[in-house]
Amino acid sequence: MIRKLSISKLIDLSPKMGLVLFRNGIIISNDTSEQSLEFYCEFAKLDIDKIEKQIEGLIGEETDFNPESFSMRQIVQYLTQTHHEYAKIKLPAIRKMMENLFLEKYLDQKHVVNLCSAFEHFEKHLNQHIAFEENEVFPFIVSMIDAAQKGNFTPSLLSYLKRLSISKIMSQHAGEEDDMHEIKEATGYFSVDENDPLSYKVTVWALQDLEMDLHRHNGLEDTHLFPQAQMLEEYLLKKAQQISSLN
Repeated sequence: MIRKLSISKLIDLSPKMGLVLFRNGIIISNDTSEQSLEFYCEFAKLDIDKIEKQIEGLIGEETDFNPESFSMRQIVQYLTQTHHEYAKIKLPAIRKMMENLFLEKYLDQKHVVNLCSAFEHFEKHLNQHIAFEENEVFPFIVSMIDAAQKGNFTPSLLSYLKRLSISKIMSQHAGEEDDMHEIKEATGYFSVDENDPLSYKVTVWALQDLEMDLHRHNGLEDTHLFPQAQMLEEYLLKKAQQISSLN
């Protein structure tokens, strides 16, 4: 049973495991690494059934999202969902994991400060990026989808077409591909030493997993959503010009 496994054995199952455990109140350290999940939860009075269910879901989850099977609207919905997961769950949890590193007596505190500073800069930029896509880019794309399906040009769509350009958005996006470069430098490109405290290893693995997740997220936008949106934008601009000439 999962509850019989030690904290370190659970972490070996998935790079995402540390984040799941930490979010549920399990402090990961060299002192707790060999404690079983059952022992820790009983001692800390945590809901082991809830935690075990989340772990089972993590182990069995599908990591691949096949965009070929979904419409543009569904891709937007999926990306919006991942944005919320970043902003509300992953980023706050990783930030808390980093703050916990200050309790590790075997870590160079200057290194921890540099890593926290790099993460703070990255988190601020990512939240700004998410806000821009949530408030401008995604509503623009959805309004274009609605116009193509219903054949009507709303005032909000016309405003978007004047203010925004998918090609410019794509160019901006291409320049933001490696927002985690400061974190990579601070962690030696996500490298850990055998003697590093478990809490540090888990934090670095969580950052690496986030980087891979963001790479998949950006790839979905760059290779599927934005190219389709650009074609739709060109079609609607031509249609708008035809309607304007008739009037």
